[in-house]
Amino acid sequence: MSISRDYVINRIEKIAQLFPDIQLRYEYREIHAEHIIEVSPKYYYEDGSRFEKYETELYSEFLEIFPEESILVIPPDDIIKINSVTHSVCSRSRNWISFNPSRKQYDVEPELYQPPMVEDSLLNFAKAA
Repeated sequence: MSISRDYVINRIEKIAQLFPDIQLRYEYREIHAEHIIEVSPKYYYEDGSRFEKYETELYSEFLEIFPEESILVIPPDDIIKINSVTHSVCSRSRNWISFNPSRKQYDVEPELYQPPMVEDSLLNFAKAA
């Protein structure tokens, strides 16, 4: 595997640990030496989000280290689409989700999924007479 791909994978793994519910899908297009990272949900991609700082740092560092290659961060509904996932990562709170490349979607890992618990005090039903 190339050094630039290892670098991107390492960075998105670290970024995913910082944001609850973030999902990052990464594709490397060898023909153009192009790295594409899809950020989901979309609100992480929008201006002013906390993610923007890490996105800017990623661009700066990557282009300084690998000036002959390109990197692009996109929202899930971008005109550019990820065609072949090289790597995917979800935040710690979503470790029960995995990307299924054959179906190009995320799947729930049933053995890791823990449904949220509801306190009895929140179940406030009217009593029948």
